[in-house]
Amino acid sequence: MARQTGRHFMKTLFAVVVAAGLLTTSGCICADGFGTSRCIDGKLVDAEGRPVSAWVGADEKEQDPSYVYGNFTAREDWGQPDTTTSRLVHTGEDGTFNLVQRCSDAGYGGMLLFGFIPVFWTLPPDVPILDHIFLYVHDSHGWHPIRVSLTPQQQTRHEPAERWVSLGTVSVH
Repeated sequence: MARQTGRHFMKTLFAVVVAAGLLTTSGCICADGFGTSRCIDGKLVDAEGRPVSAWVGADEKEQDPSYVYGNFTAREDWGQPDTTTSRLVHTGEDGTFNLVQRCSDAGYGGMLLFGFIPVFWTLPPDVPILDHIFLYVHDSHGWHPIRVSLTPQQQTRHEPAERWVSLGTVSVH
């Protein structure tokens, strides 16, 4: 009887060691997402309808652009902004722009045990629909904060943690 108990103990110990080994070698895959964002596109034109060449940024609330974008100075050749923390994009030759506005730093996701079993999983948050957005335009005359009213129809395309906003044509005076 004692001999069978010893074998049972050894088999159990072997199973525990094998299971622990499988857990450490197969591991867990972290599938995390951090933050939500808006993908904003539009076209800038002047009072006569001509395309505007400028740097563009966006935010949900009105702020001092020099504070938000740092000590930004555009170069003569419209090179990259001098600040490394800039969230600005430059318009194309036709005045169009596509920029990504970071909305929040909310974390989501979880771990995948053995690469396919979700553990401690949280879903990504929805990006809310806005009634307006502030564009910050920097051209040869300096900063131009522009409040753009939005409709829900301009923000219908969305995925978890992302929303697309189509501004259409925006006039810079």
